Amino acid sequence: MSQRFALVLTILVLSSGMLYAQSESEENTFNLQREGSGQLLLLEEEEEAALVPQIDGGNVEASVTLGFSDLGTVLFQHEQIIYKYTEEATFWGDVTLTGESAFNPILRTAYNVTDWLALESQLGITFSKYYGAIENPGRRINEPRASPDVNPPEVGEFDAETRSVVSGSAGLNLLYYVFDHIAGNSEGRFHPFLAGGLGQIWYGFDSNYTESVTSSRNYYGSAGLRIITDKHLSIRMEINYNHHVLDIEPSQYFDVLNEGILQIPLNEFPEVGGQQAVESFASHTIDAVGWSIGVMTTF
Repeated sequence: MSQRFALVLTILVLSSGMLYAQSESEENTFNLQREGSGQLLLLEEEEEAALVPQIDGGNVEASVTLGFSDLGTVLFQHEQIIYKYTEEATFWGDVTLTGESAFNPILRTAYNVTDWLALESQLGITFSKYYGAIENPGRRINEPRASPDVNPPEVGEFDAETRSVVSGSAGLNLLYYVFDHIAGNSEGRFHPFLAGGLGQIWYGFDSNYTESVTSSRNYYGSAGLRIITDKHLSIRMEINYNHHVLDIEPSQYFDVLNEGILQIPLNEFPEVGGQQAVESFASHTIDAVGWSIGVMTTF
């Protein structure tokens, strides 16, 4: 009995020693992992504390913003001009084309000359629609020496043009961080700015009244806020303004039918019984206010 007891006691002692050694080894390993993770976390916190948000001179930056530009103004207007042609008659009236709010993404690249002034190039595009309206309509049957109808028919629901218009713009701006310059310090997350510059804008109308793309000098200005989120990323919000003169050139023909055989001239009817080809359209000044929000990346 004593030999069995001694054997069991020996086995228990050895087992306890092995379990203790294993648990101590695991505890030591666990402590090493915790110590290493703590050091890594401490280094990350120190690094974050050392990174002060600010704008630095000499950096190259790029931004993409999405927004809308208000083109809800008269884009085209002409009195007593043809608006419809059928086999039986020709129709004319005072035609007005008015735009609407346009989706306006903008891509910009900038070079920070100082920590409060940047030189910035921009490319923008708008996608929109315009709506036509016709007043004082006239009608005449397509026969030699025919006179205008005394009582012309009312304008049809789909007689006035309602189609798409696309514009593209390019320009060069100065970006001025107002309070950074005044305070002499560009540190912090919030940076209000003003921007302004000069460029070119192009309009393409899906219209019977013009075939060519219209180009104009564009004056640009904006006021906004930049919010720095980390070393390489910022949020950009702004209100912008575009000023230009839209000068549309008349198309040679209002419409071409029968596979090009029948060419309908772009005529106006300034007096009863008379008609003449349209030589020019009146210019229209566009003052488009918009807004945009997007992200900036610092390289």
